[in-house]
Amino acid sequence: MAKKYGLANQYSNYSNIQTYNQDGPLDTFIQKQAEFDLAYAAAQNSSVAALDESEQTDRSMRDALHAAGWDPKGDALAEAVEWYAVDFEYAQTAEVASERHTLANYRSTFHDYSPENNFVTDPRGFAHLIRSQAAEFLAPNDPRLLLSTTVTSITWSGSSVQIQTSDGTCISAEHAINTFSAGVLQSDLVHFNPPLPDWKRQAISKVQMGVYTKIFMQFSSDRIFWPQDTEFFLYADNNSTTNPSSSAPLFHSPPAPFPQDILIATITTGPPSNSNETEAHLLSTLQNMFPGTPIPQPKAFMYPLWNELEWARGSFSNWPVGMTRAEHDALGEPTGNLWFAGEAGSKEYWGFLQGAFEEGKRVGGEVARCVIEGGCKERTEKQGQKVMG
Repeated sequence: MAKKYGLANQYSNYSNIQTYNQDGPLDTFIQKQAEFDLAYAAAQNSSVAALDESEQTDRSMRDALHAAGWDPKGDALAEAVEWYAVDFEYAQTAEVASERHTLANYRSTFHDYSPENNFVTDPRGFAHLIRSQAAEFLAPNDPRLLLSTTVTSITWSGSSVQIQTSDGTCISAEHAINTFSAGVLQSDLVHFNPPLPDWKRQAISKVQMGVYTKIFMQFSSDRIFWPQDTEFFLYADNNSTTNPSSSAPLFHSPPAPFPQDILIATITTGPPSNSNETEAHLLSTLQNMFPGTPIPQPKAFMYPLWNELEWARGSFSNWPVGMTRAEHDALGEPTGNLWFAGEAGSKEYWGFLQGAFEEGKRVGGEVARCVIEGGCKERTEKQGQKVMG
């Protein structure tokens, strides 16, 4: 899609990384990462065996890594290395991530698509992909597309769906596809009438919604203090008493053509703090990393609070330890003529963009089959058996 629509992006070189602690740069990252990689490989082999044993109890990534000999507790560098591999990828700690499904998700994503990660540098942003696709079937200013419109309630049945919005608009249709995030579904922002079935609400309540925040700091071009030949900067604080997930251990400086005066910090999980506190914490961390260089105030600072946005309530989903395949499958099952799509329901790619894309195609195809080919009767019968069972 990026190639088709001309979305500007560039390769992210995750091996171009320098590690720091409160005294400056460290030179032991490669050795510690090699230790982690051995444990991670052992966990991967274990997860493959677990997928073949459907009755085997799932366990957390923490338990899997510990069984493979990895214990980062009390070792700031080891904790940072683990964060870089687990939290940075899934926005969740190893304690709550499922070994079986997390590692299967990783294999599916980087085997089916590409082992490489690219960073979008296009000033139009990811929205360019959506707008370009929409332009293929929507006219400019198409009245069917309602932007900046808040859904407050959904009334559903086996024959129709009615949607009420905050401005009083009522939309009626034979079918509707719901793409609310798991975080929104877990909130009370949208009222369902009748309430969603117990099996659906149980599945929604079990899935986790991670918070993955990139904070953008722009400095004066004559006050750039970080090495321009390094892309990633990982912080391991020996004096920290906080979870590294919430203390911004990673900074990213994408190479040109990305603006070279912008530094990106990444925070995962952890409670949000206000913008001023976060900015002060980041600058203090950078001062520890570069003790001989006065750290200037950024001239621009952007801190998106994903879990506070009503249309998001988080960044992306996570399959937690203990959630069964049947419960996860229920996320994508329809209730009456109300259908559910979104990355959280993807069996292979939950948490990723392609998961949302593939689920949209799947559910859109099923609705089309119902409408065009009259294939809804079989689905309704199966759904009735599911609810009764």
